[in-house]
Amino acid sequence: MIRIIFLFLAILLLNNTGNAQLSADNYWQLKSELAGLINKLRTEKKLKSLAFDHSLEQAAVIHSEFMALNHVLKHEEIDPKKLSPKARVNFCGGTDFEMVGENVIQSTPQTFPMTKETISVLAKELYEAWRKSPGHYANMINKNYELGDLAFAVDNTNNVIYATHVFGRKGTVVPNQLSKNGFGLKLADPKCADKFEGYINLVYNLGNDVSLRDGEVWLEVSDKATFNTIFSSPKDGLAIDLIDREQIRCGKENQLDMSPVYDGVLLRPIFRDELKKGNQAESDYRFVVKLGDVPAEIQNRKLKPSVLLIKDGEVCMYLFEVCQERDQYKLVSATPKLMDPPNTALVPHGIVKSVTLDYDFAPRDSVPKTYPDLSSVGKNVHSVYIQSYSSVDGDSLSNAYYHYMRAKKIKEHIKLKLHLNESLIQMDYQENWELMDYQMRYYLLDDLLAMKHKDIRLKYKDHPEIAWQKLFSKQRRSCATINFEADLPSNTPLNVLAETNLRTALINKDWNLANKAMTVLYKNGKVPAFMFEIPFYDLLKDTPELTQNVAALFTLLPEPDRQEVNLFLMACLTRTSTLTNDARENLLILYSLISFEKLKVWDLPAQQLAKIIEPKKVLAMTQNRTFSPEAMVNMHLTFINYFGQINDSKNISKSFDYIADYFGKKVLSMEDNAQLVRFFNYWSMYHLTINRLKPLFLEKKLNKEALFILAQACTLYQKGSDAAFTFEVMKAAAVYKKEFCGWLNASFQLQREDEIKKLYCKICDS
Repeated sequence: MIRIIFLFLAILLLNNTGNAQLSADNYWQLKSELAGLINKLRTEKKLKSLAFDHSLEQAAVIHSEFMALNHVLKHEEIDPKKLSPKARVNFCGGTDFEMVGENVIQSTPQTFPMTKETISVLAKELYEAWRKSPGHYANMINKNYELGDLAFAVDNTNNVIYATHVFGRKGTVVPNQLSKNGFGLKLADPKCADKFEGYINLVYNLGNDVSLRDGEVWLEVSDKATFNTIFSSPKDGLAIDLIDREQIRCGKENQLDMSPVYDGVLLRPIFRDELKKGNQAESDYRFVVKLGDVPAEIQNRKLKPSVLLIKDGEVCMYLFEVCQERDQYKLVSATPKLMDPPNTALVPHGIVKSVTLDYDFAPRDSVPKTYPDLSSVGKNVHSVYIQSYSSVDGDSLSNAYYHYMRAKKIKEHIKLKLHLNESLIQMDYQENWELMDYQMRYYLLDDLLAMKHKDIRLKYKDHPEIAWQKLFSKQRRSCATINFEADLPSNTPLNVLAETNLRTALINKDWNLANKAMTVLYKNGKVPAFMFEIPFYDLLKDTPELTQNVAALFTLLPEPDRQEVNLFLMACLTRTSTLTNDARENLLILYSLISFEKLKVWDLPAQQLAKIIEPKKVLAMTQNRTFSPEAMVNMHLTFINYFGQINDSKNISKSFDYIADYFGKKVLSMEDNAQLVRFFNYWSMYHLTINRLKPLFLEKKLNKEALFILAQACTLYQKGSDAAFTFEVMKAAAVYKKEFCGWLNASFQLQREDEIKKLYCKICDS
């Protein structure tokens, strides 16, 4: 009776042989015939024949002799250096094998010396026993094996022969390695990936977060909080594995390094604390760090970086880039609502021009250094507006004295030179706290913003890094705006007539006429430049009755992101209780126009983010109010970018759900579906992309664009789709040869999978 045992190992192995009880002729005949029978079987299966290899032969000799000496049939030995097939192969010098298998067998008792005929019978007996055993048979026809060698030893006690057949495939050793032992990295238990449950989609993204720039490897993670979650321990980190395009080519086996840890050229691992120390992001919420340099020897190669994710000191996951189509939605068209007062008409007379004169006062002085020349100012003065602002530093009583006295001195000068009635002159004098608040917010001085004015005067010096004197000089301004009136000819263009009426209405505080003029200007697409001049800007900014139409007009600005518009918004948000629903909606539309594009910048510096009004201040304006769906979705499109900048996951989810629901209900075409899932991908919600497109794929309704988005999501988010479904999607995408080949060439690491590579080579390499 023949007893047999098998072992299949995808590891390294070696070989050796020798036996005194078999003659040399018997030995080589048995080896030749048994090897011939096995290779004949492989030929019938259209597989390559196994070639002999000295290292595998030596490993087979060692083990056959061990079994004969100890009268056992097993794969394990006692000597730790020869304990397993892997150890025996290494012991015999076969360290270049990446795949190994071993078959062992014990014959029936034999009669010695043996003849050629009995050797042939024995060879067939051993072969048939192995062929009829599923495990041994699998080794014999394994397509991955290229080499195989045999050895025999006689057990003199029982007159049986022990045979060992060692299979192997030599692996690739990628040149230019920086470490002989992969920096000592070991593989973790595959279950370690379970530690990332709940945010595994963001972990998969790490492969796309690494890029090569000018011979350097960089990691750019959008969510610093997620980074801290993934790399929670000092022994957590990552290492970059550089894969050359030439390692994955059609017509030959993938030339991936035989190391169980890496496949290309491995860079030095970097662990959590070193990663954090190297963070170069401008934003407080991003993570940007250089991971290393590409070795000079391979800098001219077509390389792609892969990520070895290290958890608790061991390699937990192997991640690489998969091209993804992703995009945000643009703002939808939202039309402001105008207040057009009934029974109000434009008039052909009013303020046609305004001239602003600056008065230069030295600090702590109420007399100008020089007086501006008023001799050429002209006649027909309608009114004069004097503004005297003091900076907020210094003593409040002294400031009150100086800004009042300066305004008074300007008034005396104008009265004297222009011979004006005092009733035509208005004065505004105060400390410029409004601009101070804006400046503190711009420079992220939250501690000062929380204080009362009297305390700010004492504490601003705690921030010596701020150029306070420069800021204070901007707060100080002393000027006079002189307005001139005239009759307008009958052929005056409508825009000019409306501008004249707006100037006049503001000075006369005729809010109905002002709103009528702004309605005409909006309908004609004009925003007069004087709206940002003193005193008109202050009146427009501070008058609740005008807010609705001012906000509407500002939406027409080609670049609404300017300090005056931001100050207007901030002033309005402090008095929302005085505003109508339509005024609030227009402010909401304006806020989105101002903030949306700025927030799309990926690594937004904190100082720039501080210039954007926080969503919570805008949300307060929307409470218990109903606005148009367009205004609301634009608000959430802006909010999601803001919350994305600060990694506020709770509020990201709220805005994400609103946006997905809004656009999901408007899906009418496959192009709409494609845009929706690109939005899902932008926020790393790959499971939603798969869930949305999979039913449509099964119904054969996807167009080319949506089909490729589904294929990309399936290959990236492996947890969300099984391999069989992914391959079906890939085959469908392959119909579009140009796009399919371009994608698989750019994401060539996907061709690690045999089936995907076969498909690529069949379609793209023909």
